[in-house]
Amino acid sequence: MRQYNIADGKPMPFDSEPDTSYRVCMQRTCAQLVNGNLAKCPAVAYWPQLETKARLESIPEWDLFRDYKACPPSASDDELRSFLETKSIPQCALCPSRRTAFLHPSPLQRSTLQ
Repeated sequence: MRQYNIADGKPMPFDSEPDTSYRVCMQRTCAQLVNGNLAKCPAVAYWPQLETKARLESIPEWDLFRDYKACPPSASDDELRSFLETKSIPQCALCPSRRTAFLHPSPLQRSTLQ
């Protein structure tokens, strides 16, 4: 599933309703442990790497991802429970609200390895 649009060669977020996006999300049960913090999904967990690699620092449409705070190891049991029980978050608005097929090129084909 495509996680973002491409505009002028740059990844750009969708403009969706968080609850609608959450309902179709294929990663809603894929919390990620990154740098000791628990992130809601891979999209927000690895956002800093995408931002750096794609040079997205000056694109304000990504501010919600920039503002995301993962659950730290210092979280109390209640905070962790709340984190795990929360369904959609504001950042879900930047993901698609409909599933769109997206075929990745095969990494085994020489022409796709660069």
